[in-house]
Amino acid sequence: MRKLLAGVLVAVTLGGTACAIANEPERDEQGQVKEQGDVSIFHLRLGDCTQDASLGLVSNVGAVPCDQEHAYEVFAVAQYQGDTYDAAKIDSFAQEVCAAEFKTFVGRDVSDSVLDVTYLTPTADSFGRDDREVACLVGSGAAPTTGSLRGADR
Repeated sequence: MRKLLAGVLVAVTLGGTACAIANEPERDEQGQVKEQGDVSIFHLRLGDCTQDASLGLVSNVGAVPCDQEHAYEVFAVAQYQGDTYDAAKIDSFAQEVCAAEFKTFVGRDVSDSVLDVTYLTPTADSFGRDDREVACLVGSGAAPTTGSLRGADR
């Protein structure tokens, strides 16, 4: 389970949990989701698109091919290098990584963008099981996106 934190790099946590997924959607030769289905947050990949825009503790998200309407797209994945769980340090790391990778992916600074940025971070429980992954996601707010936001420059 990881936390999905939202806003323009502002941490917000709400309640709620979900179950792990046994049968995830099929992927193409490039690793992209080919059909709608739930994906474990431990199996999210760079370029995955999700319909979910909810906040809180999540263990899976509804993934769709990026050419279909979606709320978020995974634009960066990074490994936190600390040995001790510290939520504030992990959140700070996520904010730094996501802000830096956002400019490369979208084409402008996150502070000058109308797009929303959110990220997934480990929980204390998953960190204790060697989960160090931070996933950065970008979306267009209340309106769904179709296609990738790579190079959107907005």
